[in-house]
Amino acid sequence: MKKSIAVLTLALLVFAGLSISAEAKTNANKQRVFNDVTAGLTNCGTKTTAATINGTAYTINIGTAKLISRNNKSLDCTNLVTSDNLKIWGRIDPANPLVINSAKIRDNSIQRLGSALKGTITGSINPRNEMFTLTTANRGVNTVVLSNSTQIIYKGQTKTFSDLHVGDSVEVTGTWNNNTHIISFTTRVKIDKFATVPTP
Repeated sequence: MKKSIAVLTLALLVFAGLSISAEAKTNANKQRVFNDVTAGLTNCGTKTTAATINGTAYTINIGTAKLISRNNKSLDCTNLVTSDNLKIWGRIDPANPLVINSAKIRDNSIQRLGSALKGTITGSINPRNEMFTLTTANRGVNTVVLSNSTQIIYKGQTKTFSDLHVGDSVEVTGTWNNNTHIISFTTRVKIDKFATVPTP
């Protein structure tokens, strides 16, 4: 009788151990949310980015993860820059506890401007890359990046990049990175006032 009880007890202990082990494995593979992640150097070739979470360095596998801005605009790997604040949904890699396999990454440093950002073109007009420096009252000095789809207008008339000059007062609509102070995905540049009245 005592032998039967001992065997039963041993069996129960083994079963309990297996259950705990299975539960631990399940929890280890469970998707987690990582807040206040500081981005490091991103390699779009390997689809990875370095990151720091609570003082610990991790490698984030981007893979096919969904990348979005603070207000859910789709991003790509090139938009992730050093020191950006990220929120990551993912799982710790079972083979390496310092690797996170991400499913979604939100770059909280990138946000669509709720309204046009007003300022003055203060320099660094680059016609080759269609970029210029914009100084604003509330958001400091920014780099504005245009694209082929950016609309440039003055009093309802369509203008081109060559019509922009240092000293012009403009309103810019786009997506702002509060870490790098770069405005990208620029949809419109409205010229409010030319520094020098253009010749008709």
